Amino acid sequence: MSKRIVSYAYFSHPASVYQKIKGVAGLQFSQFLPMLVRAHHVVWPEWELRIYHDNAVTRLPYWREMKNLKAQNWLTLNNMGEARTLCGSMMWRMIPVFEPDVEYVVCRDVDSIPMPKDRRAVEEFIATDSRFAAHVIHDAKAHAGVMGGTLALRCASFREAVKAISLEELVSRGVDINWDVHGADQQLLNQLSPLFLNRTMLHELNHDTGLPAFKTTRVIQGEWQKPADDLCFLGGCTEPEPAFKYYDSLDLVVNHTIRECEK
Repeated sequence: MSKRIVSYAYFSHPASVYQKIKGVAGLQFSQFLPMLVRAHHVVWPEWELRIYHDNAVTRLPYWREMKNLKAQNWLTLNNMGEARTLCGSMMWRMIPVFEPDVEYVVCRDVDSIPMPKDRRAVEEFIATDSRFAAHVIHDAKAHAGVMGGTLALRCASFREAVKAISLEELVSRGVDINWDVHGADQQLLNQLSPLFLNRTMLHELNHDTGLPAFKTTRVIQGEWQKPADDLCFLGGCTEPEPAFKYYDSLDLVVNHTIRECEK
């Protein structure tokens, strides 16, 4: 059976803007994990939660709980060893795109808030025909171009469009990219975008960015779900506690299991 995966990269690197603030950059993101594991199984219950990580984050808070959740098959952890570059490590979340048994990959940031409207937008992309290789969401003034953290891919179509059979091959196409500069992963995607923009669906929800996608829509279909759809804009980072409280309040089997793993 083909797989559908929501994929994250979780690591610590000295080039991160959070290194000086937190001492260990990964600490900024560990606070989001209890919220993330709850929200994923509400928003994406049939999808695999997969996290690619480095060695450094295994020593941070909540890692024991993550291992317990892995043992219960609520998520998948892939240890990538050392995070050698800042955004080269961010590209780890695209690894499953090149696995033959994976149908769709949704790439998101560890510190973004999963919400039902995100799933509905991706389902609109899935409903398109197989020509469509990529899906991009713009939901804030800062959003433009191909966003690494609001990207979804129909894997076989994307591999065909970019003519690459591995992440290493894809990354090798980058020209003059400093992988220790924030946003380098998106620099690569936008350098390569002429290969797949004519096969891309764009949700342009905030303003007109001029991205020449093949299909652009300005609304997400379906009923607005309060309060979950009001937690943040898509791809946004905010205080995780309100989202944690909402998702933790739901009487779901997975939440009871998560709490047991956290003891």
